[in-house]
Amino acid sequence: MPNLTNMTCPKSEKDQVFVAVYSVVFIFGLILNLTALVVFFRNSKSRSHTTVYMIHLAFADIILVCTLPVRIYYHGGLGVPSPTICEFAGVILLSNMYSSILLLTCISLDRCVAVCFPMSSRVREGRKKAWCVCLGIWILTITTSLLIYFQEKQNNQENKNNITCFSDFPRISTQKPALVSTLIVGFGMPLTVMIASWVTQGKY
Repeated sequence: MPNLTNMTCPKSEKDQVFVAVYSVVFIFGLILNLTALVVFFRNSKSRSHTTVYMIHLAFADIILVCTLPVRIYYHGGLGVPSPTICEFAGVILLSNMYSSILLLTCISLDRCVAVCFPMSSRVREGRKKAWCVCLGIWILTITTSLLIYFQEKQNNQENKNNITCFSDFPRISTQKPALVSTLIVGFGMPLTVMIASWVTQGKY
């Protein structure tokens, strides 16, 4: 994450668009995801293993939308939040992006094996480990995001870079080795698994 200067953000047309979009996403995202959690937990007796992934996905979305007021405050020209808050919001965004992708992949794969192998005892036992899979996803994404954060913070301290809050992506995440591995692990593989799951389910 970049170092932060104590600068206020001018109210440009782009900033006004950001404020409007973030406000709408915050309101509807919070309401809809909280509603989803209420429904999931009220129907605990009929909860499936797929629902476990959906619960974690809703939690991930809620955590993300709760950081949007910080961005609204920034783009609204009210000032720059503290460096710690800006950096925390950046880590949340990074970890949430990949955790959501992996959770959606797990949902697709879980539905696929449930449809294709409904009578398999091994599959049923494996699906019961959904909570463990979700825990592994959170550990992986949070650890990776923190590593990127600390590496970027060290780079900026060494180079004495001063960049305003939310003004740039971590440079390490745009370097070719990191970018290629991110595209493969964070996009290519999940997309392949989801497409394969949908195609396989369509044959049954």
